Amino acid sequence: MTPDPLDAQHFHVLVKPTEISFTAVEGETLMGAAIRAGIRWPSVCGGYAQCGVCQVELMPGKAATPPSRQEAEMLGRTTSTIRFDGILRLACQLPVTSDIVVFKLGVRAPKATPEPG
Repeated sequence: MTPDPLDAQHFHVLVKPTEISFTAVEGETLMGAAIRAGIRWPSVCGGYAQCGVCQVELMPGKAATPPSRQEAEMLGRTTSTIRFDGILRLACQLPVTSDIVVFKLGVRAPKATPEPG
């Protein structure tokens, strides 16, 4: 179920090391919010917790809902390491419930639209 953006709280997301930031609607997945904002988020499976490519490190200090069984199984098969004492999560499965900072390589900002004229 997609959260209703008019009724939900909005949270700030900051992606390190690119310093890309965007807003997520409460309960929206991290990857879903990024895509909605026009940001290219690395993924192969399209958000079904089957590839692990969207994995992020959620920086310390922010609580997150526990991973689902499917997410936990995928995280158990990845070879990524924690760099900043955070926790590894799949962006396609992580609901945003507060302002967060994540570390993820390969995230790309939307391309600028050229000015007409």
